[in-house]
Amino acid sequence: MFENDIFKFFTLLLLEIILGIDNVIFISLAVIKVPDSLRNKVRYIGLALALIMRLIALQTASILLSLNKPVIFLAQLHLSPNNLFMIFGGVFLIYHSICEILDDISKKAHDKNLHNLRSNPYLIILQIILIDLVFSIDSILTAIGITYNIFIIQLVFIISIILTILFS
Repeated sequence: MFENDIFKFFTLLLLEIILGIDNVIFISLAVIKVPDSLRNKVRYIGLALALIMRLIALQTASILLSLNKPVIFLAQLHLSPNNLFMIFGGVFLIYHSICEILDDISKKAHDKNLHNLRSNPYLIILQIILIDLVFSIDSILTAIGITYNIFIIQLVFIISIILTILFS
């Protein structure tokens, strides 16, 4: 049994590294808006809080995955808490991606207040937490699909966050 857990651990770690690449890119884009002197601090605080949220999300996801009974009925569409969770995550990712693309395309001088708001370290920390939480949905679902051993999943998530800190 121990060998099986070791195999699952390394499988999950490899998947986390692969799935975490997009997370590293988004976090790097988010912290670039913060003054140089605060970047590392914002990154560390954001990712530490993101880890806490990811561990809470893991516990929540294990419950949500069991909630497949529809709670919303719209014509032929029946939505369960599981479906609603996935829809919210997808909408957030689409919204954030569109905002980043439009920001890069416009290249116009931004209003000073808007720039100050977008470079606010607290908002960037919140953005890091939300981005990590949304990007971790796929890894949480995959991890639970591979093993129900929460300890192994938590250990992989901790190592993943450490690697994200090192490479973002």
